[in-house]
Amino acid sequence: MSEAELARAFGNFRWGAYTPAGSIERAGFFARQVSRRRGHPEWREHNRGIVVAGSIMFALLYATLALLALAAVARVLVGS
Repeated sequence: MSEAELARAFGNFRWGAYTPAGSIERAGFFARQVSRRRGHPEWREHNRGIVVAGSIMFALLYATLALLALAAVARVLVGS
């Protein structure tokens, strides 16, 4: 990574943090980081683990929401 990219990695962006240009600059920086990580074999297994963990968390969230909705419908039907 170049010296300028290292500075931007730690918040020294050229544009203000709350400007559209600053948002685009940060998004571009993170997109470059993702493309760099995607190319390295040692990160592939790590990335796969993150995707699996995220999928499991979303499945648990949806299952919990479904159970809560089912419990609310059952409570209305029973009338307690």
